[in-house]
Amino acid sequence: MPEVRIRDIVAKEGEKAAGFLDVGTTSTTIYRVPLVIFNGVKPGPTLALYGGVHGLEYASIEAVQRVMKEVDPKRLRGTLLAVPVMNQANFESRTAFLSPLDMQNQNRCWPGNPEGTMSYRVTHAVYTEIASKADAQIDLHGGDLTEDIGNPGYVIVSQYGPEKADRLAMELAECFNGEYVVLRKPVNVPRPHVSGSKATVEERSWMGQGDRPSSTIVARNLGIPALVVEAGTPYPVREEQIEFHHAGVINAMKHLRMLEGVSRRTKPVVDPPIQNIICKRGGIFHSFVDWESEIKSGQVVAEVTDIFGNVLDTYEALFDGKLVFRRVYYAVNVGEPLLEILNLGKGDS
Repeated sequence: MPEVRIRDIVAKEGEKAAGFLDVGTTSTTIYRVPLVIFNGVKPGPTLALYGGVHGLEYASIEAVQRVMKEVDPKRLRGTLLAVPVMNQANFESRTAFLSPLDMQNQNRCWPGNPEGTMSYRVTHAVYTEIASKADAQIDLHGGDLTEDIGNPGYVIVSQYGPEKADRLAMELAECFNGEYVVLRKPVNVPRPHVSGSKATVEERSWMGQGDRPSSTIVARNLGIPALVVEAGTPYPVREEQIEFHHAGVINAMKHLRMLEGVSRRTKPVVDPPIQNIICKRGGIFHSFVDWESEIKSGQVVAEVTDIFGNVLDTYEALFDGKLVFRRVYYAVNVGEPLLEILNLGKGDS
């Protein structure tokens, strides 16, 4: 196997190498993205793996660290490119969603811009120097500060074509032990060609209106399978959700024949109906369902009261199902998501 080089990080055959990609400067320091390259001993695919695109999604970060500890480059086929924490600013400041450096949601900045603010520069560096070298991409996420994504977790699957990439994306999603997958498809409107960092202002504006400019956008632009895996909450970080991420990545690497062993695949429900319950009026949120609750159609699942305890609104389930997302903050504002209820009885086969 030839050496793998990304900037000044070089891994020879059967070795791993760690370092940083400098992406810009703040008023006091250089902003850098950590990268670990695992270069195998036999030819195989290149997998890009990311944790901490949102810096408080700790289960994703811990899972990438476990993968890095487990993978031995001397027993690896192909190349693993692992970013344990992509969003250093949010991670260090323990800030949810928006970067304290530029007030951008880094997972809405793909494929980035080398002349943009820091969040755009980070995604541009990862897109051009890591994703563009990959045959598949797995981006691990979870609940941020105000969110809890329950057991066991789920996978968002790119379906942008070509057909071979779409099929492999679904196979990799089945390597995670989830009950369902969500499909990320192109919108049915004419769209311009978006060529990475060279996207015009109009194209970047369109991307915000149509296909969400998250990491799965690489599937559309580069034609590779791309997954977003969701499980966990910052407090507490649950072992079973770390393991959902970790075991799924290892299983996916077996399916890609990067690691020895036979992959185990599930049969998830594809794109089932999900009821998103949105806060009608701000106040104090009370959930009446938990992760193990059997939710029935018409059941009152939550209420919002004012600060005097008067009920402002109650919320009912539209169908039988299970809880897959819950707001964890006591105080809620109008327009914020409160709960998501999944109907596992329906979906594509």
